[in-house]
Formats: sequence, structure tokens, C-alpha cells
Amino acid sequence: MKNGKIFLLLACALAFGCAGPRVKGPADGAVYYFGPVKYFSADGLTPYGATESLVRREISAGGALIVETVTQPGRFPSLPTQTFVTRLARRGHGLVYSAADEERTFSGSLTFAGRDLAAWTYDITLAAGGTITGSGRLNNIGISTEKIMSGARPVRIVEDLRTISRAAYEVKLAGLLPAKEAK
Repeated sequence: MKNGKIFLLLACALAFGCAGPRVKGPADGAVYYFGPVKYFSADGLTPYGATESLVRREISAGGALIVETVTQPGRFPSLPTQTFVTRLARRGHGLVYSAADEERTFSGSLTFAGRDLAAWTYDITLAAGGTITGSGRLNNIGISTEKIMSGARPVRIVEDLRTISRAAYEVKLAGLLPAKEAK
């Protein structure tokens, strides 16, 4: 079910100093998010399902590097959680960041609209074929995105993640992990 893994990875993992742009939020450190991710037909009329995402967004190098770790519940209660790691690295001193995941299932870029990196568009190519296009927005409440994943079965992905504290993140993470995975 490689396409399913790619689907979930891309649905949640993408979200987003020096002489370049300033990141909204801390220049270096971590910010945490939690919320629903909903999947629809490309026209948005037919719901395909939903999950929840728990995100740790680590910012370093004055905002030049952003690493997002996304944890989602297993597809079924007996299955382990799924964790995806995406790296966003600023190209030069501009508003374009290279985007790729550790599993090498996608690569491409996010282009931000301004120096605060509070709004962006996706230009992602999937290794298995297809693309992801769309947009995202960051504010004091959290991150919201809407993307279209093209390919054999086009999918609209809508995320509404709210900012949470580190303590809330750790509690939610422990609740997502089956006993043998919990640390």
C-alpha cells in the first residue's frame, strides 16, 4: 500500500533568519500542532475519510531549516502509528524552500508569499508519479492547508492543525503510541 503511505505522508508532513526570511514564531526551537486531516474527491464533493495529525515543527539555522515530524494513528487500532519526517531547506536567501521526506517518496518546493513565511504554495512531485499542488497558511491559531494530489486517483487534502503546548504534544503522542511503542 505504498500509495496509501505516500498519501498520508504528503497529507500531513508538508507545512513549511539569517539574511533571508523570518519564520513566524520562534527563530529556533519547536512548535507543536494537532488536528484533523480530511480527504475528499478532487472536486471536494465526496469524502474519503479522515485522520488526525500530531506535528512537531523544529526550526533551526534562523529559519533556514525546518524539520517536521508528523505522527498519525495506525490505520486500524491494532496497527502501530505512522511517523513521517519532512525537511524544508531554504534555497539561498529567498522565499523558496526545497522539500523532501526521509523516505524519498516526494521532492519539490514550497514558495512563501512573504518574509514571515505565513502563506505558501506547494509544487511537489511524487516519486510514484503525480504531483501535489495547493496552498497553506500559518497564524497564531495554527496551520491550515488545502492540496490536490494528482495521479491515478486525485485527492483533495484539507488540514486544520491547531497550535498546542509541548506538554499537550507529549500527552497526545503517548496516547497515540501502542504500549510497546511508548517510551
